[in-house]
Amino acid sequence: MNTSDRIKELFMFGGFVVNIILGIRSLLADKYVQSIFLGILLIILIYLIYLHIKYIRFPFQMLLSEITLTIKDKEGKKARCEKKHVFRIYRDNIVDRIVDKIIADGSIENMSVSPGELRDARKEVGMYHIETGFRHSLPKQKEFEHSLSFDFINSFTKSIESYSIFVDYPVTRKVIIKIIFPRERECKESNMFLIKGILEKRLEKPSFSRLKDGRCQIHWERKGLKMNDTYKLEWEW
Repeated sequence: MNTSDRIKELFMFGGFVVNIILGIRSLLADKYVQSIFLGILLIILIYLIYLHIKYIRFPFQMLLSEITLTIKDKEGKKARCEKKHVFRIYRDNIVDRIVDKIIADGSIENMSVSPGELRDARKEVGMYHIETGFRHSLPKQKEFEHSLSFDFINSFTKSIESYSIFVDYPVTRKVIIKIIFPRERECKESNMFLIKGILEKRLEKPSFSRLKDGRCQIHWERKGLKMNDTYKLEWEW
């Protein structure tokens, strides 16, 4: 291709671009098209705000929260809770602590965390705030696993009891709850509820299974939990 052909092609492309610009301008002269265009801009703006909340204000999300509650005696005076969290961290050197909120009627003892160190454990309005600190801020990574375990004391002593979780992260991909009962006292009935403020909605029932050692277990899981919601697993035993 010689120079004159290149210049001709460049002018043709320039004319094509000018025609597109003029076409968009003429379209925007129509009020209906303008409203659609403004609507698209509003959607883009809302999405950008969402990205800001998700990745900047909250630089990590919870991929998985797996909770296993093992009731040790038929009176319900002692139960061991083991929680495994898997996080995705989007930004370097931002996350230097993790706070876990635990709803409990009785008390909790024998707390341990890994990795990190237990910095604070306090109770406020029926909810424990357990803080795990790290010596150095966590680096950006696809998966970071953190575990927390503790004993519930005198928390499940009634014939109808419940275990609740509070969703404290803007993005929680999946939650799994397993409750294991002692052989001397099995679960008779169980239900799951979603609590939003003063409203309570019944969800799908937990599944029932029996372990190899004869103990019964109820199991419930859900994807895409919303921040500030509370989920309550209630059972009769």
